[in-house]
Amino acid sequence: MDSNLYVGVLMVKHVLLDWFGTLCDPEIMNERYPLVLSSILKEWFGGSLDSWLRAERLTYKWYEKYWFSRIGRGDFLKAFRETQILWVKRLFNLAGVDPSLTDDEYFQLSQRLDYEVTSKIHAIYPDVKKCLEELKNLNVRLYLSTGNSSASVLGALKASGIVSYFDGIFTSELFNAWKGSRKFWLSITEALRDKSSSCIIVDDELSVLSAAKELGYVCVLIDRRRSVSNVGDKVDFIIFELDYLLPIVEAFKGIMR
Repeated sequence: MDSNLYVGVLMVKHVLLDWFGTLCDPEIMNERYPLVLSSILKEWFGGSLDSWLRAERLTYKWYEKYWFSRIGRGDFLKAFRETQILWVKRLFNLAGVDPSLTDDEYFQLSQRLDYEVTSKIHAIYPDVKKCLEELKNLNVRLYLSTGNSSASVLGALKASGIVSYFDGIFTSELFNAWKGSRKFWLSITEALRDKSSSCIIVDDELSVLSAAKELGYVCVLIDRRRSVSNVGDKVDFIIFELDYLLPIVEAFKGIMR
């Protein structure tokens, strides 16, 4: 779609960037997470590294299936808390270690682990930092809008050294809303005290953008793998690298090269 069509109609002030798959490379994170997690658990609670690695591998398979069965169903915070507690309990059970914790302590530990692990993994795409610098030079406010846990995102931002570029972080935990739901996107406009049309959203998941587009957000699908087809009018723009976003934002800001 020609971004010039929007010039003079809308004025963008905010750019909302997804984390996993947009700024963070899932392949790097998923490859390094098991060893870092297992090493930390061994250091904190004993046991062998092999037993923790095995527990992590088996628990990940369970977690992925269980969490996706909960997405979009019921209260987010309740589902998130229950899933995190079960995740850590299964890790300990499979590793044969008994920490004798309460459910509250298991949940607190899950958040500490998420932060500690991701803070040790630099997993952003190569184009991210330079693009964030250029976006800030265009005088827009940058935010993360993510369904990932606050703890994991804060840790990852620390590892990548890009936290200073962001004016805020919007998570499902903050709003008690599933990412991609109308409640999630409406909560963001309420937090910003601005119109949805003043916001550009960049995400790699087409499904989470549909409700945002209906609410008037400018929606950009980033398809780094070039694997998406039949988009139709579900989004306003499609880009393949993050720096492709710059001319779109420039057009909305009335900046012509």
